[in-house]
Amino acid sequence: MDRNTALEEIKDLDMGKRSLELVSRHIAVRFGGEDQRDMRFMIEKMLWQMPLQSLAVMSCGTLTLPMIDGLVSCAERETLF
Repeated sequence: MDRNTALEEIKDLDMGKRSLELVSRHIAVRFGGEDQRDMRFMIEKMLWQMPLQSLAVMSCGTLTLPMIDGLVSCAERETLF
């Protein structure tokens, strides 16, 4: 696992579930209207396929690369136990 791991690849891990919830909440706030439901669905599916480092770039500083590295470290430890 590294920065190029897709969010979808860690979705079954506890850390991945938390990350998906966070991303989904952020998308819901940004694209929360009922008229934007299709856009929200498309963006969520697209983000699942993107490398984790892309989340840092797209978050405009909310997520940093060191945070992504920490997420990867936690996910790796979770897979070991």
